[in-house]
Amino acid sequence: MKGFGKRLLALALAIALTCGSGMTVFASNSGNTTLIKKSETVKGYTQVGPDSTAAFTLDVKRVDDEFNMYQLTKVTWGKSVDGIDIVTVEWIDEVQAFIDGNAEFSGATFLSSDGTIKNTYATPENLGEAEDTTTAGVYVADSKVNETYVIDLLKAIRKDDGVMAALKTKYIVGYHGKPYDTANNPATPNDGNSTYVAADTENGEPGKADVTATYKDSDFQYSYTVDKMPVGLCFVDVVSGARTYQPVLLDLMPIQVGPTGNWYVKNTQEYSLKYEDAGISKKINGNNYDIVREGEIVSFEIRVDVPIYQKNADGNYEYTLFNISDKMAQGFTLIPTSATFAFYDKNDTLYQPTAKLTFNPDGSVTAADADTGVYSTVMADNAYVYYSKTDGRDVFYGTPTTTSGQVQFWGLINGVMTKLGAYTESTTTYGTVINAYNGKVDAADKLTYAGTDIERRETTESLMSVNIDYTKLMDTIKVGENDFTPDYIVIRYDALVNDNSYVGTDENTNDVFLHYIGDSAGNQYTSQDEVKAWTYAANIVKVDGNTVNVQATDENGDPRVDGEGNPVYEDPTYLDGAIFDLYRLDTTYCGGATATVEPAETDYANYNFLSDADGRSVYDDSRAAWLGTVVKDYKDGLLYKAVYNHYAADKSLTEVEKSTKIAEDIQAIVASTGEYSTLDQFTNKYGAFSAYKTIFNEYVMPKVTGMTYQYVPVKVDFCGNCTTPHYHVEAYVVFWNDITSTDTEEGITVTGLDPNTYLLVETQAPSGYHELSTALKFELKKYNEAQANASGSVSYKGFVDDGNNDVNDGIYDIVVENFAGLVLPSTGGMGTLLFTIIGIMIMASAIVIIVTKSKRRQDAGIY
Repeated sequence: MKGFGKRLLALALAIALTCGSGMTVFASNSGNTTLIKKSETVKGYTQVGPDSTAAFTLDVKRVDDEFNMYQLTKVTWGKSVDGIDIVTVEWIDEVQAFIDGNAEFSGATFLSSDGTIKNTYATPENLGEAEDTTTAGVYVADSKVNETYVIDLLKAIRKDDGVMAALKTKYIVGYHGKPYDTANNPATPNDGNSTYVAADTENGEPGKADVTATYKDSDFQYSYTVDKMPVGLCFVDVVSGARTYQPVLLDLMPIQVGPTGNWYVKNTQEYSLKYEDAGISKKINGNNYDIVREGEIVSFEIRVDVPIYQKNADGNYEYTLFNISDKMAQGFTLIPTSATFAFYDKNDTLYQPTAKLTFNPDGSVTAADADTGVYSTVMADNAYVYYSKTDGRDVFYGTPTTTSGQVQFWGLINGVMTKLGAYTESTTTYGTVINAYNGKVDAADKLTYAGTDIERRETTESLMSVNIDYTKLMDTIKVGENDFTPDYIVIRYDALVNDNSYVGTDENTNDVFLHYIGDSAGNQYTSQDEVKAWTYAANIVKVDGNTVNVQATDENGDPRVDGEGNPVYEDPTYLDGAIFDLYRLDTTYCGGATATVEPAETDYANYNFLSDADGRSVYDDSRAAWLGTVVKDYKDGLLYKAVYNHYAADKSLTEVEKSTKIAEDIQAIVASTGEYSTLDQFTNKYGAFSAYKTIFNEYVMPKVTGMTYQYVPVKVDFCGNCTTPHYHVEAYVVFWNDITSTDTEEGITVTGLDPNTYLLVETQAPSGYHELSTALKFELKKYNEAQANASGSVSYKGFVDDGNNDVNDGIYDIVVENFAGLVLPSTGGMGTLLFTIIGIMIMASAIVIIVTKSKRRQDAGIY
């Protein structure tokens, strides 16, 4: 047998022996075999037992970032009947009690692989297998604790003083509180060469973990090597700098890999301090997005987490930057007097300061905390925007001053509206303003534009900036006799949807920014959130009906066709001078099951259009403001907001007295109005914006005139209340009036529509033509969820029309035909058209009969 064959036989024998003896064998080059004991070494892992600890490295930005390391779990070792190690991992008692006492965590469940429901946080074991959490994952090879779940738990624990006090007393296992040991290592910390032994004691007590620091690189300047950490779950919490450091989860869980019965921890673990954006969020009407209509008042809410800065040895805060800036798309006009500021601690205790509002000659409005001076706000409801023609960036802003021909220029610097001077606009002025801006910022933030690079946009924007006095915020506020430590701030304000909203795009964004110090190195960070809104339009083109679909002819008078043989039509004749009113469905009255006869127009005045026959409200828009009726809750409307804001700052009144005052004033205002109205459905085309300002600035409800309704009876087979055929009456309120057609192919576009049913009524026809005898009815329907997400992100820039077609550009196209010398209805008025045709036929028949009889008489006379 050849040598190779002998070796192959030896290998086969070795394998057989292995299977029989449970030992590992290998074949030597010489052909001899050697039996060895089973290895307990697993590459990349360190074997652990009851008395073992683990190690890891932690990268930080600065050497003097201080941190504590805490134990989260307790690990119990035992033996099975076969003598194999069994490991049980549980939360420490304080963490378990915190989980049990908080529904957010105690109530969280998942479906396990065996089909049973398990509590997610009941044991660390349930947090394994990162995404599916279907097995007891922390003890399985290659498993990973679900870090997202644990970080959420740690953020909540960090806010609980009781749990944190217990951790510091009983479970602190490592501490770093000094930059380096200056006595033994006097070298500067950034020389890149020295190794420093960091202090690992707190209050003179030695820490359980050994912590050493080594210079690393420019990104993470120092890397700490931490030894003797307890096996299980631990976390690192930064105690210096801003709260914007995220707690770091240390996953030192024992897992079974390799030989049965042995437990290991990964030995190459490296962690870093992660910067966590300070939280800021914005809502529009309580949502992340909304569809709005022109003239509507919408509500915005901003929530901001308060960063936690540390004090220096002198007792002063190391950092104090805490500013908020808000930019609204051009389609929204801020109502300054609607803004309110509320501060909450972690127990949701409220502190709401009295706001002092000032209307300034420079066109801005300022609000400040009249009690403590904690915040100051600058608002501009219609600011000019100056941008760079080279890169499109918004550079600075302007508000008209009371000085003729001058504009107060503003720069948004570190989130604060900052005055740059008042000037008469010119290219030279822009250069001066740029210089003024550069004089207020650091070198890295200076503008490099020339005055000739700047241009003013055609539309305005609304702006708001809030400057928080951090020291006063943290040290001076009291609620009653108790100190108050704010955890978050809520800012609420209203805005009017004006006629400059974008149509058919996602550009109606409203952005809010938080400016703060995001790490202990003093770097400035910006957190951002945005909300989106959409609105729609209708394009009206007026044509001579006799010129529609008229085939063009060539020089010989023959019909023209294109290269594919299709007819070529003449352009229709476009007409100007037609005047329309556009009505929006406002409410529907249910006539009831017995209303089987179409109601006469004279009956409409007897109907209660605010409720059905059983007194139930049928109005489908909770944001409408019905004035003059008690059926609709006033709290949904602008009148309530106006009156409430008038009394909100009056601390001499109790809440009961405020409610009484509000009710009395609403009744008085409604009585003086004389009729109910829906002012917030009007656009500023009707002077509603000035009316809004009257309401919110002076708190007076103006008399609304010109309120016009169209009532349309509609036969329905069934509705929510009735199952037999009956009539509803739809009430439409004028939304746009005096829309005048143009003699162009582009026509006229009316904006600010939302999903609803509309009527277009012609009130005056072009000269020589007859106006339409019926209204055009059309409907805009909101996209469903699938349609809104079709582009990969939520977008309602389009809608579904009454023909169930997608209208991607957000514009409903209407071609209105007029005919000269004859009254004809528009498309859709089939009933009227039929009667007209029948009438013409009757008249023609009468003429024929008369002519025939006359001819007969003449013939008779002849014969």
